Amino acid sequence: MNRLLHKILVILSSSPRTLDYHKAILEDN
Repeated sequence: MNRLLHKILVILSSSPRTLDYHKAILEDN
């Protein structure tokens, strides 16, 4: 599972739009 999560994090970190999306979610919570 750690490998899968790592891959997801790498993909997300390579997408500025996705990072902004997750930042918005974190701010909501």
